[in-house]
Amino acid sequence: MLRTIPIAHEPVGPDEHLRPVPGRPGITVDVSHVGDAPFVPDVISVKGYALTADMIATLGMGKFIVSGQTNWSYFLYDFVATQSLVTPDPKDPHDATVRGVGLRIAIAAQSLSATASLSLGSVAASATIHSVTTKLKVVPVGFESAGMDFVTALSTEEVWDLRTLRMLGQATGELIDYLANPPSPLSGVAIAVVINEAPVESAATSFGFALRAVQYGKTQDYAESAPPTSALPGGVEISDAVIALVYHNVAEVDNPNKSPSEAAQTLANSLTHTGP
Repeated sequence: MLRTIPIAHEPVGPDEHLRPVPGRPGITVDVSHVGDAPFVPDVISVKGYALTADMIATLGMGKFIVSGQTNWSYFLYDFVATQSLVTPDPKDPHDATVRGVGLRIAIAAQSLSATASLSLGSVAASATIHSVTTKLKVVPVGFESAGMDFVTALSTEEVWDLRTLRMLGQATGELIDYLANPPSPLSGVAIAVVINEAPVESAATSFGFALRAVQYGKTQDYAESAPPTSALPGGVEISDAVIALVYHNVAEVDNPNKSPSEAAQTLANSLTHTGP
């Protein structure tokens, strides 16, 4: 289960090669190897992300956040030519680094309708038709935009709406022409990492599976041998080690053939229903 997560495209700390991964506290990746290989783009695409304010800050865009207000939604769009490089050290927390050349577009929207989609057009339409307040930040990544009129004009805009959506169309056309015939060899910069989340998903799935077994009074032996009630995503497995931890810490049972107490079942039930 591979997930692409954006990272800061330029240094955000004292070590220019280490980049924190948004939404993954304590995880940083080393991008020092990125500049070693020739930049040969695999594809030109638009990758969109819905992010929290904290994640936007992790990308080095802390000044873009509207402080003191919680009713803002944040989106990031990378319109880039990209190349994925497999991580050379298998001990690293990420499987690959994505480097690219193109435009990084951050959009903030206030009180956006829950029905609005992640698409650029949907957010722009909400701003224009429903008077949703927006903010815009456009950053050229991996190239100098001097002499590119449409890209330069878009980079000065501060509001995202249907008008700036049309400007983006002009700017991306200009960018594609630039990528097709660059004045000098391109050298992509790190913009994202690819992380295999199967181990995390396996742990979370196993935890929930074990809690439900405790909730219904099943033994650890039953939980370890029972098949999942529905098909699991690729790479995700039920871990006997996690099941044993749940029985030890929640059910306070170490005998795999002993059923959980009623108190343990009640506790497991409350844990499975904890949430917003």
